[in-house]
Amino acid sequence: MTLTLATIDLCSMFFLKETVAIAAYEGARRGVNRGGTNAAVRSRVLEFLDERGIEYGANVVQFDGTTFDNAETLEHVTLVVTVPAAGNLLSPAKLYGDLSLTSRVSMRKEFANQD
Repeated sequence: MTLTLATIDLCSMFFLKETVAIAAYEGARRGVNRGGTNAAVRSRVLEFLDERGIEYGANVVQFDGTTFDNAETLEHVTLVVTVPAAGNLLSPAKLYGDLSLTSRVSMRKEFANQD
């Protein structure tokens, strides 16, 4: 029984890790277009996580350096999405402590935002 539950939890961890990666990708795709903003990116990431039933904290979306609001044409922007393991897996939250899953996606801004 323990082996079965551990296997299910491990599969849930892989699902969560992939979900975080896809959420980061989806958010970055929203930001690289003309008029793409940090608010639109954050909205898409949260929408995707909500669709999958993922619990997240306040700082789920962050940027490493340049943001979509101020990126020039073809400038790289790195989006960082972080989700806690606790609350998203079957095992009790205290087993994971402060474990978080993070995904980074870097994409080039296709067009600079116009004022």
